[in-house]
Amino acid sequence: VGDTGGRVWRVDMQGADTTKWRATVLASIGRHASGSPDIDVDRRFFHRPDIVQSQDEKGLYDAVIIGSGNRPNPLDSGGLTRDFLYMIKDRRTVAGSGFDRNYQHGDFGDVTDNCLQAGTCSIDLVNGWRLGLEDQGEKALSTPLTINGKIFFTTYLPKAGTGATACSPSEGGGRLY
Repeated sequence: VGDTGGRVWRVDMQGADTTKWRATVLASIGRHASGSPDIDVDRRFFHRPDIVQSQDEKGLYDAVIIGSGNRPNPLDSGGLTRDFLYMIKDRRTVAGSGFDRNYQHGDFGDVTDNCLQAGTCSIDLVNGWRLGLEDQGEKALSTPLTINGKIFFTTYLPKAGTGATACSPSEGGGRLY
């Protein structure tokens, strides 16, 4: 589960004995990240992640896919916070095996540039990846959905009013990735 401080939590509820239940921090990629009190990292999570069981050369993992965006302030197009879609690899796939992994934003390979498909770069994807949203003020405001290995998610694009329409409300737009 994500929270409004930019943390992603893993919750293990193993059995009926609640003393064995625990919550651990899988990632801290928002304003509560260590050494990052600035507004430019004020990433927030308002929707549940999509969880996909997967495997790579290092073994099994649960892919935790979640997008950031400040839902209470959708028209904020100031661009102070850059939002992302994250795919976090939780390799502790056995119930009760979670611990405070506390990944940071820089621990994920940046796949925003399309160089992987072009074969012109090498990105470390061992912990997962991050995809920067394209436009200033763009934010993910819904739960992603993974079907047949493809992730679908929508974003909101605030539009700034200009001229005679500056005093009228801006509806903004959206994008499907």
